[in-house]
Amino acid sequence: MAFPGPPPPGIDLNQDRSADLIGAWTSTWSMAVIMVILRIVCRKLVKVRLWLDDWLIIISLLFSGGFMFTVSIYMVGNGFCRHVWAGPPEAGRDWALGLFTTEFTYTIGLCLIKLSIIAFYWRIFTTRLLDKVLLGILAGMVICWGMLTTVFQCIPISALWNQYDPVNPPDPSTFECSVKIHPLFIGKSVPHIATDILILIFPIPYIWNLQLRLSQKIAMSVIFGLGTFVTAVSVVRLVFVLELDLNSADVTWEECREMIWTGVEVYVGTVCACLPSLKPLLNLILYRSVYPKSYYGSAESDAQTIHEIAEAAKRRRQQERRDASIPSAYLFDSMRSAMDPHPFEQLSEVEIGSVHGDIEMERYGESSKGSHPDQT
Repeated sequence: MAFPGPPPPGIDLNQDRSADLIGAWTSTWSMAVIMVILRIVCRKLVKVRLWLDDWLIIISLLFSGGFMFTVSIYMVGNGFCRHVWAGPPEAGRDWALGLFTTEFTYTIGLCLIKLSIIAFYWRIFTTRLLDKVLLGILAGMVICWGMLTTVFQCIPISALWNQYDPVNPPDPSTFECSVKIHPLFIGKSVPHIATDILILIFPIPYIWNLQLRLSQKIAMSVIFGLGTFVTAVSVVRLVFVLELDLNSADVTWEECREMIWTGVEVYVGTVCACLPSLKPLLNLILYRSVYPKSYYGSAESDAQTIHEIAEAAKRRRQQERRDASIPSAYLFDSMRSAMDPHPFEQLSEVEIGSVHGDIEMERYGESSKGSHPDQT
């Protein structure tokens, strides 16, 4: 970064992007907080305890909140999102110190969101060793991505922000900065988008192997594919990262747009990670019951939650090993009374035995020609 001299001619020192940043972040972070609260409410509605994926998303909210307050209060209060000549003399140093802090809150927050989704997949999809191996590899990739952020970008560490201090700059011979911030940003963005894509496509084969109608498979794919919005935001952010010039004297102004999209990415990610868990609340709003009534032969009327469908898929695979298949209606009618409270336990032999009885009862019902009464 070149130390700022006099402002270039024609520049408007009254320009300020901080209102755009605060407006975008306040709306999206508030939405993220609301979604996490509603997720907890849904757990209470169905009377199950919080699982690992819930705790991970709750903890991620703390880091994303720290990220927001560091930028919107400390950095903006010290000249960020304004031209460097319009801020205090230490605007460049305060920008670099805030950036160093937010690298960790941003990275840890996103890692926890990704790991929450992976834990959710582990709980509902892992019935085979291959599933566990694939999710383990995916979790390892996410953790390795998070470790790309390093404390020792400069030695000593304080040189990272002190080198941008035009008032009391350190002697260049007294420090060494081997990690360049801009290439680090680019190097983190590409694998970040790649892991997002892998997380998005992981559940698709499982959904399309279920005995569901085509419309239902598409609906389930859309629910699990809501993270596409996050990937789109990540791509937009990458564009701004590529355009970013951290060697510019006016870095407090230049980086503001990229920082806006960085925050939106984290908060939209939290929202998308919570949406699949809100089906009980939607049932309560639409049907005045967490468990609305359903009819035999109507596979669409009692799709309680994504968890129920996934647990039904587990049972379907158990049954397939005995050279039988489960009718599609079973996927929506069988799970409520047998939901497993432990996030990583498989079905017990007693539960599997009860599944077999349910299947036989449903086959008997399908073989009769008469009408069926409502379920209670």
